[in-house]
Amino acid sequence: MVCSDRLSGVLQVLFIAAPLIAAALFTSSLGGPALAAEPIKLNGPLVTDGNVIPEGLQFSPDSSRVLYLADQLTDDVNEIFSVPSTGGLAIRLNGTLAAGGDVFSEGAQFSPDSSRVLYLADQTTNNVNEIFSVPSAGGMATKLNGTLVANGDVSSSGLQFSPDSSRVLYWADQTTDLVNEIFSVLSGGGVATKLNGPLVSSGDVSSSGLQFSPDSSRVLYLADQTTNNVSEIFSVPSEGGFATKLNGPLDLNGDVSSSGLQFSPDSSRVLYLADQLTNNVFEIFSVPSEGGVATRLNGPLVLNGDVSSAGLQFSPDSSRVLYLADQTTNDVDEIFSVPGTGGTATKLNGTLVDGGNVFPDGLQFSPDSSRVLYVADQTTNDVNEIFSVPSAGGTATRLNGALVDGGNVFSEGLQFSPDSNRVIYLADQLSDGVNEIFSVPSAGGMATKLNGTLVAGGNVLSDGLQFSPDSSRLIYLADQTTDNVNEIFIVPSGGGTAVKLNGPLVAGGNVSSQQISPDGSLVLYLADQNEDNVNEIFVRIVRQHSNSGDVDWDTGAAWDHGGEPDKVMQIFVDAPGTVTATGSTPRLINELVVGSSTETSTLALADGAEISTLHGATIQANGVLHGDGMLVADLVVAAGGIVRAGAAEQLVISGSTVSNEGLIEATGTTADPATIRFEGPVTNNGTLNVEDGSTAIFSDSLAGNGSEGSGEVQILGQLLPGTGPGIMNFGGDLILGSPANLEIELGGLTAGTQFDQLLIAGDTTLAGTLDVTLIDGFTLAAGQQFEILNVGGSLTGTFAGLPEGSLVGNFGGTNLFVSYSGGDGNDVTLLTALPGDFDQDGDVDGSDFLVWQRDPGVGSLTDWQAQHGSVLPLTANANTVPEPDSLLILAFFGSISCMWCRFP
Repeated sequence: MVCSDRLSGVLQVLFIAAPLIAAALFTSSLGGPALAAEPIKLNGPLVTDGNVIPEGLQFSPDSSRVLYLADQLTDDVNEIFSVPSTGGLAIRLNGTLAAGGDVFSEGAQFSPDSSRVLYLADQTTNNVNEIFSVPSAGGMATKLNGTLVANGDVSSSGLQFSPDSSRVLYWADQTTDLVNEIFSVLSGGGVATKLNGPLVSSGDVSSSGLQFSPDSSRVLYLADQTTNNVSEIFSVPSEGGFATKLNGPLDLNGDVSSSGLQFSPDSSRVLYLADQLTNNVFEIFSVPSEGGVATRLNGPLVLNGDVSSAGLQFSPDSSRVLYLADQTTNDVDEIFSVPGTGGTATKLNGTLVDGGNVFPDGLQFSPDSSRVLYVADQTTNDVNEIFSVPSAGGTATRLNGALVDGGNVFSEGLQFSPDSNRVIYLADQLSDGVNEIFSVPSAGGMATKLNGTLVAGGNVLSDGLQFSPDSSRLIYLADQTTDNVNEIFIVPSGGGTAVKLNGPLVAGGNVSSQQISPDGSLVLYLADQNEDNVNEIFVRIVRQHSNSGDVDWDTGAAWDHGGEPDKVMQIFVDAPGTVTATGSTPRLINELVVGSSTETSTLALADGAEISTLHGATIQANGVLHGDGMLVADLVVAAGGIVRAGAAEQLVISGSTVSNEGLIEATGTTADPATIRFEGPVTNNGTLNVEDGSTAIFSDSLAGNGSEGSGEVQILGQLLPGTGPGIMNFGGDLILGSPANLEIELGGLTAGTQFDQLLIAGDTTLAGTLDVTLIDGFTLAAGQQFEILNVGGSLTGTFAGLPEGSLVGNFGGTNLFVSYSGGDGNDVTLLTALPGDFDQDGDVDGSDFLVWQRDPGVGSLTDWQAQHGSVLPLTANANTVPEPDSLLILAFFGSISCMWCRFP
């Protein structure tokens, strides 16, 4: 038999048939797993007019192999093949087919433990469909079903492995022709056990709703077992036993619906939809999975109201049930959440505009069960938007951005990220008729467009939109570069640069399907990439982990998939040992992570090696980046992570941002100095250690903490002490170069908590500028002092344009001055004008008296008298000689005082 829905095209496949399977052995042109960074073609040569069908194409759950179907050996004879997921020999899994026989894509699947493959084929007798199980890497195919009655068949419907991989469930008219029943059999072969109870005359088991419980212990099925044409649900032990009816007594002509039937994720309960109480009024019920009292979950229904089977689901934690119903107003569909064992149903959606409805498509719980996502024309009739709401009830938040006229959000492709933090959606949000993808925090926030700029006529397709398992990235299909040429792209889920994954396409070529491996390291796609209308399968490595030991970055031995790191790959240096990149050839990857294991993982840059990333680098706990080279990336150093320039090494970090919670150090010596240079802004909330003889250079800015060690720190950009007002310590020398700018915040009189201060153990050189800002509503007053630099060694230079005693600025009418001889004589102090310095020129003299004489409200004459002759800084005031005019004024006041003494 030939599947009528095969995709036309050719899929070349390498294969080796087991000795007991009559087939031939071909050798891959790769000779084993590929070491290239470009897409790896998995298939080998095909017969003329051979085809691969997209149906059934899948990774094994452990990501090690790929399963596919093709008429590879004989035209129009579909067979099933398994191939290592990073390339190698493709093995035909099915046994020799009877003349006219085929393997069907329907039902083809790996076992959950990846050890076996299940397939349906008329392998033994043409037009007699049976099921077979075979080791996933090849071997003897074992027929699982029992002997079939004349004209009997096994159906693909309901065909499945148990979640623990031990058994297979199938549906067949095995015993009586046209009487379908269900059977369970060991997945490696054995005696098939009929599970359903005795059927009434003309009774059947339905293939719909047929399923194992998540814990593999039971099987759920729907059948008119007791009364012909009255469908009811039953639960039975998966190895066989007594079948228990779960539904309550049905109203006359009532039925259990095949739609929406499901076990709870914890296997404890079963959810079903039935017109159990009133004929043609469908409601939902929950019942213990081994039998018991069925509880109605929905609230009272309005006249002619119904619960829909669409969107009906348990939350992943089994605590609640989500359902769609016109419960309150007939023909107005809304969503409700109710405890899975029964209770009060809570309406989740917001108030609907006239004509508005909640739609069943896209309705879902978040993986952590905390929220519900839905699509509705809630705000404007016929304008579909997406909303997120707490699963137990609360305020529904619109997630999509503002839509252009005619714009809509589509339910296709709508999904939560696996970690529940984000939602992706497809919409013509920015331009009517141009579909693009957006990512938004699941509780609401700014929606970010993920796809790259689209060519005129280009669109993102809903097919194959998929998060990586760790939620960090997303793959999508779009004619982004060339109209009507579909290609596959990967992009960070929070936004970033979208990178194309497929290789160059021939004229007329397209990518037609794609998927991410369960471990997130590979992307599989089907395309006529090399020859138009000849579809082949390719895999692209998108994440690699380092292997243990001391290895070379540029060799396949360094990485678990053996691929050369490139711009599509997340690279994890996380195995014990050291990966060394040598030489000045630039290397571009997607993202870099070093560390996170329980043992030390090191990335060493040698001989000027340069690594650049599109989406940053993180040094995790137990991770070390060191060496003599350059990292071009936004860098995060987590607690326990280390960035180091060692003896005679020069390490450059170039990126938009550096955030340090761990350790950054330069550990050279006077004989073999080390230099570490940051070309972007650095926020240091961890430790910066600069040993004697070593130098740390900050070309852009340094904020937060200072440094330990007795080495030299050079600031060539902004220096921002603390987080808010804070103390920044430097254990060695500090150079504020001519491009530097020290930013000081004044919010009070206490150093470190209310104003910024630098504590420098060594020498200090000043050549840059000073920028002072008042914060937290603080105002300056006369006589205040702020020691902003406490210098343990020598102080050389001044701030640009600010010699000793210079005016820094006027703040709210109060002048602020700078002195370089504060404290023990070489500290930098900011000072406001002295009491009585009414003209705020840094000294108290006769000019100030004249100011007071013109406006006594300017201050206290007593202050002028007490401070007369004082100048800034205070340490230099003791021997100041008053000006002559000041002496006259003082004499005048003295004589007045004597007169008052005579005439009391």
